[in-house]
Amino acid sequence: MDIAVTLCQEEKGVYPVFRGRKKRCIFQFEDPGNYAGDEKATRARFYLLRDEITHWIDEFFGEQNSG
Repeated sequence: MDIAVTLCQEEKGVYPVFRGRKKRCIFQFEDPGNYAGDEKATRARFYLLRDEITHWIDEFFGEQNSG
C-alpha cells in the first residue's frame, strides 16, 4: 500500500509532493497553532488534535485493510 498522509496548510497553499504515490489522502484538521489561550488550554487543544488524528488514522486504515 503506497499512501502518504500529511498535515498541510491548505489556506496557505502549501502541499507536500510525493511522486509515485498511488493514493493521496486529504483530511483537514484545525491548526492548533492558531489557537489563542493560556498554556493549559493550548496544551489541551494540542492533545485533542492528537486524539482526532489518531482516531482518523485508525478509522481510515482499518477500512483500507479490511477489504
